[in-house]
Amino acid sequence: MRIRLAKPSDSSAIAELHYLSRDKLSKGFFSKVSKFFLVQYYKILLDDPNSVVVCAEEFDGVIYGFASGTLDAEKQFSNMGKHKMRFFLALLPSILMNPKILLDAISRYLSTHGKGSEKYVSVSGARTEFWVWDPRNNKSIWAGVLNNSHLHLLFILGVKGVHFEVDENNQAVVKFSELNGASMVDRIVLSDGRVRLIMHYDLVKKFARKPNRY
Repeated sequence: MRIRLAKPSDSSAIAELHYLSRDKLSKGFFSKVSKFFLVQYYKILLDDPNSVVVCAEEFDGVIYGFASGTLDAEKQFSNMGKHKMRFFLALLPSILMNPKILLDAISRYLSTHGKGSEKYVSVSGARTEFWVWDPRNNKSIWAGVLNNSHLHLLFILGVKGVHFEVDENNQAVVKFSELNGASMVDRIVLSDGRVRLIMHYDLVKKFARKPNRY
């Protein structure tokens, strides 16, 4: 297995992994949307100049995991906002199945643009978004390698610290992140009752080499 940068041509495979794992990631907006929406989302995301996405791929070309993030959340959300009509059209099948999802989409859009009363994610600075491993693949040790490879790449690209969000009830990710060096910086109660933790990695502390001593 190898870790490599994800490309726009990987959008369908990445969307498939996200769709298969959506219930484990969160109970929010992205757990309710269709696979069609996710494909469109990742096509746009992977074409964004601020996005940094890596994937774990077997040598036969099958992708089993990915980790996504951005160098600048504010710029990324601004750029993705330019595609709001495309997102709306992609969301239509999901809206027909669950009309309330439109309200979730509007609330999330306002939040990512610094408007509205709800806070879902960090909207400035470097941010990691999703870290997904195929539940059908038992090489889960590579999930940790994938996560750290993504963080290390961000550090190489000049990021000193990065925020990410995780629902408090996702204790497997919370505990892994804490053991991996992350710290909690905020705790938010969302309108649907979910408790979301804002966590942070100090990448300088995690990856910077100590000077040699002679």
